Amino acid sequence: MVAIHEGSTVWPSPTALGIGQHAGNQLVFRRVEARSPTSSLGFHNNVGWTWPCSVLVEDCRLTATNTDGQAISVVSCGAGIVSPVTVSSTTLNGTVVHICTFLNGAPLSAHKANRYEYDLNFEACTPVDWFWTCDVNALALSSVAGPASSVALSGPLFDILFGARPDVRKGASDLAALAYSHHAVDVPTGEVDPGVGLGVRAGDFSAAPLSGTIVFGGTITGDKNYTAFSNSGVLSDPNAKLSLAMGGSTGGRAFSLAKPYVNRAPISQHGREALAVNADTATILKGNTLAWSGRAVRLMTPADSLDLLAGVALNDSVAGERTRFLRSGFIG
Repeated sequence: MVAIHEGSTVWPSPTALGIGQHAGNQLVFRRVEARSPTSSLGFHNNVGWTWPCSVLVEDCRLTATNTDGQAISVVSCGAGIVSPVTVSSTTLNGTVVHICTFLNGAPLSAHKANRYEYDLNFEACTPVDWFWTCDVNALALSSVAGPASSVALSGPLFDILFGARPDVRKGASDLAALAYSHHAVDVPTGEVDPGVGLGVRAGDFSAAPLSGTIVFGGTITGDKNYTAFSNSGVLSDPNAKLSLAMGGSTGGRAFSLAKPYVNRAPISQHGREALAVNADTATILKGNTLAWSGRAVRLMTPADSLDLLAGVALNDSVAGERTRFLRSGFIG
């Protein structure tokens, strides 16, 4: 099959092959050639699903003829569930873009801090140049860098503020530990807000206060009616109580808002990536150049020869932890 979109303004979609999926839908593309100035293949989910869809692309040629065109464009619309995409033995000319723009009617449960609702896996393809957007804030709690840097939360107050599965990241001497809420606490401009803000999520604790414990700050109690509070208004209360619990100085530890998933995409390129232990004494950060150290990796230095080059880090990892890195291709 060959699908060519020459950029006509009569048809409203600029995508050569564009599909809206439904729950359980299975798309299969084999030996397809799709070409468009802006987007050769595109698909999106919909709101409020209870089971995933899937996409399989095999032995295809996907071409965007514009220099800023997209070989594959994906849109997450608020299904609330992650769907797999497998792309194999395919030639891609153009970027791979994943946009998270939720439609009206997306349930509150879909409004997670990590909005990516497609998991893309590439194998035996041309290198993938990708760009992904997840423009929502999570509630964050940061520690400070140090040998024992950690963030541990417990108690009903933090179950509400951070959700059942917060994203907790280890710290080290050169990296502050962090915890991010499972859910988002705002929506991008133009989207309908179903009540994701911290004030609405917390509600009224004035009659029945709730408490939570932080490993470095003791117990904090929520005791106000936060329903009408803005995010900043809610943040000021636990920050003041954290300071009080720590004797008037937190040393930089604080609650804040953060966007931890911007361009940190669920995408993998089998055969171009590897996993190895960080053998350095320093933390490896996303984008660092790595050198081999036996079967492990470490930060590359100007004194290293090129034959030690292992690749470029795709995630942060403290010393002794495994890091994922790209051995060939493009850095997203």
